[in-house]
Amino acid sequence: MKKSSVMLISGLAMLGASIQPSLAVTGIEGLGSVDVQASYDSSIFELTLELTNTSPVDNGGYLTAFAFENPQDWVSNITTFSSSNSNFALMGGTSFMDTIQASPFGDFDIGASATGGQWLGGGNPSGGIAAGDMDTFSFILAGTNLDTVTLEDFGSLAIRMRGFDGGGSDKILTPVPELSTWIMMLVGLGVLGLHASRKRSAATAFQA
Repeated sequence: MKKSSVMLISGLAMLGASIQPSLAVTGIEGLGSVDVQASYDSSIFELTLELTNTSPVDNGGYLTAFAFENPQDWVSNITTFSSSNSNFALMGGTSFMDTIQASPFGDFDIGASATGGQWLGGGNPSGGIAAGDMDTFSFILAGTNLDTVTLEDFGSLAIRMRGFDGGGSDKILTPVPELSTWIMMLVGLGVLGLHASRKRSAATAFQA
């Protein structure tokens, strides 16, 4: 890891951007899998999710819904929701007054669905994210203390998948890793790399 890469990540953190590296997770039924990338910009209160359906193409399957938590209940409403897939709509609306029952993972607060605003059943799953495809979602939030929120405050991302061959379905719970842990890992790798570089330089100088 180059030192400049560590400095870039640290700089983004100082600017208020919580960034998660790519995270691949498989469903509890073993049918579906998803790659998740997420970021939160605390300067404009924007959560961005990039979801890629990495399920085997020959088995079909669509990502039809996802949900996450309201950090400390600080979000009062969603001022703007946008998606590269026009089939997705917010579950519960912009004020999300209705709890999202994301069985079997429990209740969540904010989410979107491509099947009529529902987590379970309803609608044609083909409106979701097909195997091999990726869509991006943006939530611009309103509320209090949102400038202090980081990705870990949104908790786990619950994902619903349907339409596999034979009518199968799957569900995924994707933990959002702590940004601080990720940064410290990168910094540690950078320090080790720098230390190794210095040792090589010292050895070269000694041999000369």
